[in-house]
Amino acid sequence: MKLGGLTVLVGVVAMFANAILILFGRDAFLPSAVAGGSGVIATLLLALCLKSVVREDTEAPEMSS
Repeated sequence: MKLGGLTVLVGVVAMFANAILILFGRDAFLPSAVAGGSGVIATLLLALCLKSVVREDTEAPEMSS
């Protein structure tokens, strides 16, 4: 799985974990650390994805018209 796919997967986990906590309260089905931790990991992975996109964009040769 590539970095982008992993980022999407962790982001979806964070989204659902936070939604469960919002709907059912902090002590519902999972500890609040799962929601917070998965959100932090998703944010870090997104930063890595964006950094690699910027790096690829600056390394690409200029297209002349």
